[in-house]
Amino acid sequence: MAAALCKECGRRPKALPRQRCLTCQLRHEPIGEQVDAARRRLAMVPPELRVKRTKTIQRLAPADTAWCAGCQSFRDLVDLRKDATQCRACSSATQHATRVAKTYGLSAEQYDALLARQGGRCAICRARPKSKRLAVDHDHSTGAVRGLLCSRCNHELMGSAWDSLAIATALWHYMNTPPAAGSWQPPESAPLLEPVSGAQRPSAASGATDELVVAHGPTRGRARGSAALTGECVRPHYLPSGAVPWPGKSGVYVVLVEDRPDADPPF
Repeated sequence: MAAALCKECGRRPKALPRQRCLTCQLRHEPIGEQVDAARRRLAMVPPELRVKRTKTIQRLAPADTAWCAGCQSFRDLVDLRKDATQCRACSSATQHATRVAKTYGLSAEQYDALLARQGGRCAICRARPKSKRLAVDHDHSTGAVRGLLCSRCNHELMGSAWDSLAIATALWHYMNTPPAAGSWQPPESAPLLEPVSGAQRPSAASGATDELVVAHGPTRGRARGSAALTGECVRPHYLPSGAVPWPGKSGVYVVLVEDRPDADPPF
């Protein structure tokens, strides 16, 4: 019995149990996975054998494909923009690296290292990127890069909080001890915020102590509502110990903390 063909291209066999072949299925994966696959294809070609896209090599291309000079392989025509010499994954990787380097001073290698440090997930909600890459989050007052966040956490969470540690702290207290519970304490009556003992916030002015902490060009704005950080906190705090999926919620995770009797809240 002949193998069932891919429902999308109609040329290659399905990659069961999916209805598409591996090439067409990859086209529907997050752009980060497409870029990783392109890098693996490139790694299989020795540097001395890599060639540019020429008319000679294009004559060797199978039907409905074209040569990608980026990943050194024949890709479906649908994966290449008109008159492009690279497939969409390679072109996207080049454009993203250029934009991040120009805006934040972060090289492609530093971005990948930071993404690996975060386990390939958003640093806050721990969801994996889907249609878009994780965005570079930075301190608007110093320009220092803080980490990689999904669009929701970067714009809706951090943006709504105005990059303010005071607002984030007030939110934590509100959710932990809401006014209706009778034990709420107004933010203006709460103790002053203090940094965790031994912790160091990234600062472009004081110089980066980590190779991944960098600053970009002129800042786009000033931090609003930021609390003054003075003194040194010597009390034990809750520590993140992992994350588990939220039941019934796709891409939403619950951050677990180390609960100790002698520990204070993480703010």
